[in-house]
Amino acid sequence: MGKLSHRVCYGVSISFGYATVGIVGSAGRFEYTASGTSINMAARLCDVATHIEILISAQAWAAVESVIETVSEGEVEMNGIREQIEVFAVVSE
Repeated sequence: MGKLSHRVCYGVSISFGYATVGIVGSAGRFEYTASGTSINMAARLCDVATHIEILISAQAWAAVESVIETVSEGEVEMNGIREQIEVFAVVSE
């Protein structure tokens, strides 16, 4: 660590699903963006994740369950999403 002894810690999330990705705006102002339910869910999972934690949605878990060790964190209520969502944490070794 440096002289100031600051640690940078953040949670990571992965969601799986359809999204709209591309340039949005008008000729005078535009930007590259992504939107959709999977994008919103990833953002909400980031809000729930603690530092150095990787959370994944149930859809992402279904895609990687045979190759990545995970543990269920139970169902979580997320702002802007109607039903509770089962969340999985990636287990690090």
